[in-house]
Amino acid sequence: MPETASRDSDETLLEGFLRDRDCPCPICQYNLRGLAGATCPECGSPPHLSLNSPNTRVGPFVLALAPLLMIGGVGVLLLIAIARHPQALSEGLQVPMAAGALSLLTAAWLLFRRTRFLCLSREAQSAAALAAWSAFLFACGWAASML
Repeated sequence: MPETASRDSDETLLEGFLRDRDCPCPICQYNLRGLAGATCPECGSPPHLSLNSPNTRVGPFVLALAPLLMIGGVGVLLLIAIARHPQALSEGLQVPMAAGALSLLTAAWLLFRRTRFLCLSREAQSAAALAAWSAFLFACGWAASML
């Protein structure tokens, strides 16, 4: 019974919010102003009210995480190669393996602390993504110079 009361309350709040506001349906972009009921009259989708923050931009988070995972993946591949050919360890692969391990640890930390990352300003998020890509490009340049 409390679930029905909550649903009615949510529907009342939604109708009150849309009474005098132009808001598009998140599915079909139909203007929901003056919505009467719990579904979009155009597509039948049930919209709901939610609280969002302008800082929850996933783009910089993914941009910061991607190069870390790529460097970490290379480290894992090197570890597999060394496991199959132990003599390769003496051929100067310690630094790329360490970089891979450090990148994977940093990626794990970033995933664990993603809420804190998403609370950072746009500039701080962009700086973190730039730092991750700089480390990736440095690692690629270093690896190319070793060939």
